[in-house]
Amino acid sequence: MKNLISKIIEETGQKYISFDYEGFDFIFSYYDNKDDFHLFLFSDYKDLISPMNNINDIEFSLNDLVRSVQAKKLEKYAERYLDLNLSCVVVLKHMDDDDLLPFKKAEENYMITKKYILSYSENSKIKLSEELSKNNLNSIVQSLNELAVINSDCLNNSINNDWYILLLRLFIKIPFLNYETGSDEKESLVDVKELFMSSLDNQSTDLYNKIIRNYQSTIDVEEFLRKIDYLEDE
Repeated sequence: MKNLISKIIEETGQKYISFDYEGFDFIFSYYDNKDDFHLFLFSDYKDLISPMNNINDIEFSLNDLVRSVQAKKLEKYAERYLDLNLSCVVVLKHMDDDDLLPFKKAEENYMITKKYILSYSENSKIKLSEELSKNNLNSIVQSLNELAVINSDCLNNSINNDWYILLLRLFIKIPFLNYETGSDEKESLVDVKELFMSSLDNQSTDLYNKIIRNYQSTIDVEEFLRKIDYLEDE
């Protein structure tokens, strides 16, 4: 996983450094021209929870670990407001999602840093690598996007396609990895709009066009409808 994420980081225009700290493997990625930082922690589930007396303390343990990493390994980035612009992605090798419930609480704890838990199994990682190897694209980000589009039916049988769930988790849990809508999906969105417009009569079409042209979120809805003569004053 570390190799895959390193390639994604490079393709998104970031620099990165790898280091070990307190027995854990880290990647720290950053942009030269904007203050947006990402800390990746790579660990096996057992190695991460073994120092803790209570698994429910994981959210506080992660906070302490990230704070320590900032102070000891990333101090030169403090002047770029690292503490306000840091996201931490915990890349966690583990099989049983039921064990990850305490980590959900950790994700909701925004103290010190925003947190994302990217869990995966060894089998799902191997299978995803095999699927990527079938693709002739030079870009790993484009390959991930293409796999997501052409294999969307895998969601109907996610138990036997855990590699696809891992693929989706990459897009969800890595803040700077963006899913690009495929051309077929764009066409389907256009079709939905055309279907909606074709169902309107002339009066409704006129109202729709007024709303699209004039509505602003700062305006009270009733006030706006009166403004375009849709509602009468009481």
